Amino acid sequence: MVPKQSVRLIKQEKGLVFDSERHWRSMAQHELDTYRNRYLLLEDVHSVICLDISESMADSDGWTDARTFITDYLTGLKDMSKSYSRDLYTEHVALVTFGHQTKIQVGYTADYRDIEKELDDTKLGGPTQMYGGCLIALAAAWCSRHQIQRLDNCSKIFTKIIFVTDGRPTEDDLIAGPDIADSSKIDDTKAKILQEMERLRKAHMDLFFVPVGNSDMDFHKTMAAISDGTVLDCRQGRRLARRQYLTTRLLDPLGIFAGTQTRGSDYDLSSEDKEDLMNIQQSAKRHYDANVRISNSPDRDAYHESKSKTLPPIGSRVRKGPDWHPRQQDSNGPGTVIGHVDNDQQLWVEWDADEYQNIYMYGALGYEVLIVDEPRKLKPGEKIAVGCKVVPGKDWKNTDGNVNLGVVIKVKRHKKKAKVRWNNGIRGSYMYDDIQQIQVKTVADSRKVWFFFCLID
Repeated sequence: MVPKQSVRLIKQEKGLVFDSERHWRSMAQHELDTYRNRYLLLEDVHSVICLDISESMADSDGWTDARTFITDYLTGLKDMSKSYSRDLYTEHVALVTFGHQTKIQVGYTADYRDIEKELDDTKLGGPTQMYGGCLIALAAAWCSRHQIQRLDNCSKIFTKIIFVTDGRPTEDDLIAGPDIADSSKIDDTKAKILQEMERLRKAHMDLFFVPVGNSDMDFHKTMAAISDGTVLDCRQGRRLARRQYLTTRLLDPLGIFAGTQTRGSDYDLSSEDKEDLMNIQQSAKRHYDANVRISNSPDRDAYHESKSKTLPPIGSRVRKGPDWHPRQQDSNGPGTVIGHVDNDQQLWVEWDADEYQNIYMYGALGYEVLIVDEPRKLKPGEKIAVGCKVVPGKDWKNTDGNVNLGVVIKVKRHKKKAKVRWNNGIRGSYMYDDIQQIQVKTVADSRKVWFFFCLID
């Protein structure tokens, strides 16, 4: 236990209220833009500590409990690295705070002294801006595109987000001010936070909740239930630090067989270790089942288009990426993104070679495909194909707005029709090889056509 220390407080007497969602999404995007160039290609295992530094953390033993957990966790990571350096990946940890400062305080680092120093310099104050903290924590996690680490035993370690808080949020639009919740808005505030927890679950983050001080245990448990997360005691920091090591010990990561079969002898495993091994298996099974449900959903729409800025636009050309596993589905050639899965983590791709379609990971689950600058090449006798760039043809009727360049995402050859997504987002089906009508035609060099149409607009 960290000795109780004097707490430095920042008093915010006057409240500052903004449009909460717009403000915090803007702040999250700013943090992502600031840090992503630095950490985009960072690999290994990643964890984000999301720490409550609001005024209420000075009450009871909130700050002492928080310091205890984080100090024990970082010390545990150091110990594990020394003891099992050959077996473990480096664990990079980032620190996000919410309160009078809601931001990324320390980007991903393996030098844990950076985080310890930040804790020493931390002042408490401001409202419990947990909603903003959720968005900034996700931005910190997304600073690296490598959010899943595969181990030799086929286990997967997902990015962890660890919330250390008393779980007593103030309203989401209170950007600054006293840490006093408006009782008439608290239900709406918690509902928005739970929506973000659901979003984090869909992003395949592993979430942990550490109640500290005079905590609202019911809300911690609700957040954990919504996010498929785990509630930890503030004295279990070292226990969490063993999680990667325990994952390497599993022989059956998904728990297909009965029990938790491990590599080597079980004599060095404590009862807590064995409990955590079961939790790791359950978590892996949830991630797997969620992926299968998405892939096998009977009402899936292969041509759905998401508003997410993290996904490549429909019509983008792709090849297999660093996390590729589906063997020869691509026939070692390029393909075209024809749609987005509604979890904003996967893409529908149609491959040039044989028009085979399937879902591939692009995001927190991994990168099974990557964007390439490789135009669609037609086979002998082909008039048009998915992935081809097109422009209005001689029989074009301007009913779809100011369109100048599009990409084919679906072809109905028996009807001689192509479904096109235009540069302005509009879609439509058009004749491409009819004696009487040619509404769209392919172009060899889309960049030249784009420049030409921009000139005459």
